[in-house]
Amino acid sequence: MLAGNVRGVLLKGWADNLRLRFGDAFLADVHRLIDNALPEDPQPTAWYPVALQIAVTEHIVNVGFGGNEAAAIEALIEDGARYVDRKAMLAARWLGPGRVIGYAGKLHAHIYDVGTCAADVTRKRAEISWRGADLFGHPTWRLLNEAAVRGVLLACGRNGQVHPGVGSPSGYSLAVSW
Repeated sequence: MLAGNVRGVLLKGWADNLRLRFGDAFLADVHRLIDNALPEDPQPTAWYPVALQIAVTEHIVNVGFGGNEAAAIEALIEDGARYVDRKAMLAARWLGPGRVIGYAGKLHAHIYDVGTCAADVTRKRAEISWRGADLFGHPTWRLLNEAAVRGVLLACGRNGQVHPGVGSPSGYSLAVSW
């Protein structure tokens, strides 16, 4: 089991999204899979085992999307955008991707209780690196973060590319250009 916890804010709307996208039976299957360990409406500041986030995401990718990771990423972005505050969207557009991605290290410390994150940002490119936790070596966590970075670009009103990068058992980095 992966060590670490994730804040409920990253899990907001998970049950509603599954119900809308796949139906009540799919959601019931997920509840059975995780032994009802994740509330349908997680408290934003509460900590939940990251293993739950990974298990739910793997079920979505493998069962809901038949292993189609690209389709799952698009759905994650769409579903996540449904819960972003309008003011936050306006701020992201105003700040732009460089400044928003530049906050990755500070944001990481508030939403995960393991490892560190740093972003090296230049004019139209950034490299984001995560270090110090086995979580970062997990392919499903990497998929979630690729979706998150793509979502940031869209929130900033920019088209761009996310280039998955170098990984190790306890680290990962990816490049972003816009």
